[in-house]
Amino acid sequence: MASREDLLAMKKRLETAGVEVLGITDHDGYIHSIYFFDPNGFRLELTVEVAEADVVRGYEASAHAELARWNARERTDAGPSALSSSRSASM
Repeated sequence: MASREDLLAMKKRLETAGVEVLGITDHDGYIHSIYFFDPNGFRLELTVEVAEADVVRGYEASAHAELARWNARERTDAGPSALSSSRSASM
């Protein structure tokens, strides 16, 4: 969404149409989100970036390193048996 006002307007529009909406949820001052289900039962999220430009640049600069750390942690926590079972399930 382009602005927080747009997000609020969409939330109101959905609720007026009878759609249950969760949020507005503040994600660490970076984005604000609303959540709802579409007619097929899929959860959808609409967001608006609310952080200042310098905060966004900081996230952009560290995103790849953060993701690499998270992936390494997930691989360690899952252990070798989880990896081999996921490979055999995909074959």
